[in-house]
Amino acid sequence: MFFGTTTALKWLLFRMPRPFSVAFALISLAWGLSGFHYAYHYIGELLAHLKSWLLQEPIACSAACSTTHSWSTDLVDGVNGLIVAIVTLVVFIVGFILAYDLAALINRLIFATTRPHALGFIPAAFEKQLARAPFSESTRIGIVLAGGGAKGAYQAGAIQAIYEFLESHGALGNVRVISGTSIGSWNALFWLARMIKPAKEQTGPGCLEWWWKRLTARHLVAPRFFLPSFNNAFLSTEPWQREFDQIFGSDAVKNTLYGTDIHFYLTRSNVRSAGLECATNNPAPPFVNRVKYDFIKGAQSIDEFFDRLKTSVFASMDLPPLFPYTECNDQLYEDGGVIDNLPLSFPAAENCDLVFLVPLNSDFEQEPNSRSIAARIGRMLDVQQGALERNGFKLLYLYNENAALRDRINELTSHQAAEIAMDKEDKLPTHHPLKYAMQRKHQEIRIFAVCPDKSFVTTVLNTRDLWNTKGAHTAFDVMYSATAGMLSTFDFTGPQNGAHVAIVRRSGTSFLDREF
Repeated sequence: MFFGTTTALKWLLFRMPRPFSVAFALISLAWGLSGFHYAYHYIGELLAHLKSWLLQEPIACSAACSTTHSWSTDLVDGVNGLIVAIVTLVVFIVGFILAYDLAALINRLIFATTRPHALGFIPAAFEKQLARAPFSESTRIGIVLAGGGAKGAYQAGAIQAIYEFLESHGALGNVRVISGTSIGSWNALFWLARMIKPAKEQTGPGCLEWWWKRLTARHLVAPRFFLPSFNNAFLSTEPWQREFDQIFGSDAVKNTLYGTDIHFYLTRSNVRSAGLECATNNPAPPFVNRVKYDFIKGAQSIDEFFDRLKTSVFASMDLPPLFPYTECNDQLYEDGGVIDNLPLSFPAAENCDLVFLVPLNSDFEQEPNSRSIAARIGRMLDVQQGALERNGFKLLYLYNENAALRDRINELTSHQAAEIAMDKEDKLPTHHPLKYAMQRKHQEIRIFAVCPDKSFVTTVLNTRDLWNTKGAHTAFDVMYSATAGMLSTFDFTGPQNGAHVAIVRRSGTSFLDREF
């Protein structure tokens, strides 16, 4: 409990935008030193009147009932003391909630009247880079980016190494699909906009690296009005949305995002239906069971497409209970990772034969906490996220097993193959599993997967550490170097027996998890 209180105070006083933190500190101090005293003084008078009313003498009370009356008076005094204690606590807490809301209002007014901070070279320096000719296609490559909040810094380092590796081998144009959820959707935009590496005339880091290495909570989130039982979120993403407009809002970048030939799939969770939905630019997306698509490229103009893309990204990143629901198409949405934190279905359904996968949760083993309710709830959420990512890999195994069995059937003699085809077409029921299996066209999927080690995450940069600029530096650099080293030695042509995940330690060394 003490640890949780300390963390909350750090966020309120040091990690939020400075206007909010200063206002909240001053208002809270004033409330604690004098405001609470005066408020309680008036409330105390009301309680005194209440007590006087409760202890009024009965009109006719004989001496025989005096003992009963004394006992009743003691009971009322006890109840009155309890009421006083409860009211005192409630008044004290309400004062701090009002201090939070007033400070949030002050911060919002200042935010609305200040100009956006300068982003330097972005996006003008990328104009020439955006005009590069696409690479010839020889295979179908997919990129899958999991969710994980601030842990996206690890992911960003890995995908920069992947981007540079594919570019150096002339295979960058072979990327046909990018699917992402939560922070993975944000990182996917830099790839789609061709803003991973620096432009040729630019010195210093590329846009993706530059953004993550200046990570700070005050550039991303701001406190919002909060009233218990009336709303269910503490923070607003308005500063982050302003960053979105500055980074991706130039005409050149908008045109690149609109014109990309990479199919993107950005997932989100429908709060009402509890179903997984997906924003995409693919007009004929593949069938994925219980997934509903939102074709955002059907917008009437590039600006409308850009607005829908922005809404889709922030719906995908709507981490509960920090951010309010995102409204889109008259529906309410929150983080896609609530349902599927590793959206592997889309590149598999689009027949990708090589997928680069960047999960962000390698291990969830820890000692149980038998005392803290908050720790128990946190542990439950961690286990859920781990199960979701493991289910993503189970899906991969099923796809590969299905592809291997179908290839084996095709190797049978022509007579046997003909009988199977006849059974498939004429004898089997409409919904027979074999019919579905034989109708699929996907190849066996090869996987390159890399993920930060749990101890690396817990000691350097964890999910909610949006304030930790130093940790983001380390996370990006270590994952970039480790991934680049592994790519140079990875066998992309030989047989792959199972999908192994390379787990990267803080030291930059790695080991293969063969049972991910």
